[in-house]
Amino acid sequence: MRDDVRRGADATIREGTCRAAADLILSHNTPTTATLLQQTRTIPIVFAVVSDPIGTGFAQSFSRPGGNVTGFTNIEPTMASKWLELLKEIAPRVARVAFLFNPATAPYAEYYLSPFKVAAASLALEAIPTPVRNTSELESAMAAQARTPNGGLVLMTDSFLVTHRAKITSLAARYRLPVVYPFRDFIELGGLLSYGNDLYDNFRRGATYADRILKGATPNELPVQAPVKFELSSTSGRRRRSDSRSPSRSWCGRIRSPRHKLRHRCGRHQNGSSLSRALACNLYFSAMATSR
Repeated sequence: MRDDVRRGADATIREGTCRAAADLILSHNTPTTATLLQQTRTIPIVFAVVSDPIGTGFAQSFSRPGGNVTGFTNIEPTMASKWLELLKEIAPRVARVAFLFNPATAPYAEYYLSPFKVAAASLALEAIPTPVRNTSELESAMAAQARTPNGGLVLMTDSFLVTHRAKITSLAARYRLPVVYPFRDFIELGGLLSYGNDLYDNFRRGATYADRILKGATPNELPVQAPVKFELSSTSGRRRRSDSRSPSRSWCGRIRSPRHKLRHRCGRHQNGSSLSRALACNLYFSAMATSR
């Protein structure tokens, strides 16, 4: 077996990977998978981190993907409401929340924007969908959000934002903006708080699909699967809890900040309930929780 690692949805992928007549391709995210599908409809593809495989046209359904591709999603649309409610917990005075994403790398944005707007309305928050197409627009958007008091940010799961996570966490510290991130990679660079699925677990599960396909299964036989492990991480940069259940059922985590004390309570979050009413992990930061 030959490993061929290629980074990015670029000409290297377009001209090399599919022409190599591989037995199987393990793809990373939405842009890479889209590029690969433009080149082959025969070589099996397993994606590891895709947000909306049906909306992007990768799969016909979760149970029967169809075609030559299957894999694992990295989020569910209800996560948008959970991010907002966590933001409100750590920064109670927040009144305006910008939802950052790059339309080019997050073509599935509407999948999250609708529940984001609904959740914001339920929390009496002003929802501000904020597309950014480059680092200049990114900095301008964060500066604009900081100019008016009581602003906050939530980041969509977006490869562009992940790529520029160091810049984003640096800008959040400069402008003293409370931000909830989708992955702990941001926390390892100084971000305040993240809640999202364990991406490494997606790749481990992707390896099991690769094994099954190499042994004769077809992608259409393997359902697209949702994440099963979720993490709540703080500025310590350490993972506090990984729960092998849906985030809409039960989860808890302990966060310790080097500068701020908080209390920890575990509870149960029932399907369809508001996290603010049944928050599984209540976080109490001081009024300066967003300062660095």
